Amino acid sequence: MPVLNIVLFEPDIVFPVLHIVLFGLNIALFGLNIVFYRLNIAFYGLNIAFYGLNIAFYGLNIAFYGLNIAFYGLNIAFYGLNIVFYRLNIAFYRLNFVFYKLNFYLYYFFLINISP
Repeated sequence: MPVLNIVLFEPDIVFPVLHIVLFGLNIALFGLNIVFYRLNIAFYGLNIAFYGLNIAFYGLNIAFYGLNIAFYGLNIAFYGLNIVFYRLNIAFYRLNFVFYKLNFYLYYFFLINISP
């Protein structure tokens, strides 16, 4: 293969071809450098955007935590009101029983009916 040896190892042929190939590779890598630089800028912008979203959701987390505490306080308040109205209910049942007894005594002993 003497022709192949001449083509591959002849400096007058190899170096200009190598120069053209490496120059084309340099242009291609420069284009890739521009592409990745723009991708870097884009992802940097996305990083800033997601950082802002992180701050926003952190604020929402604090707000909902405050709402959770507020509703927990309301839950305790309504539980206390439930106890108050339960005791009032018992008191009115007892008062109702007193009026039933009073009505019974007045009706059967004095023949007076005070119920409507």
